[in-house]
Amino acid sequence: MNQNQNIFMNLRVIHFAMITGPSALLAISYISLTERELIEIAILTQLGLGIAILAGIAAIFAPIYFAKQLKINSDKEVKYQTVKIVQWAIIEAAALMNALSFYFGGNLESAGIAILMILLMASRFPSQVEMDKIFTDKPSYMK
Repeated sequence: MNQNQNIFMNLRVIHFAMITGPSALLAISYISLTERELIEIAILTQLGLGIAILAGIAAIFAPIYFAKQLKINSDKEVKYQTVKIVQWAIIEAAALMNALSFYFGGNLESAGIAILMILLMASRFPSQVEMDKIFTDKPSYMK
């Protein structure tokens, strides 16, 4: 297995693990929903929504920003791995925030937002095409 394949295999494992955390919290929250007393914290739901919106925007622009910052350093496989992990961490934070809001308050809106964040993270699957697109020196009109 060459280094490029190895990087993508590592990224797939990390990607799966980062999706599993918020998903497991949502599942546990849903299963235990009827067996515990809920604490309604409206600000937590609003904060979760705000963080989710910011995370969605950051997930789109983080690769572009970090690619520019990392152009000087090591090879593109290592830079791509760094960019993807940062991107997933941003989305995972929003998913966990909303999953916790659902856990404490049982608010279905928070669960829905957490599910959307998990789906967004799942859609950010690592690919060779994306890596080449992010770390190319040519403008898109010259390709």
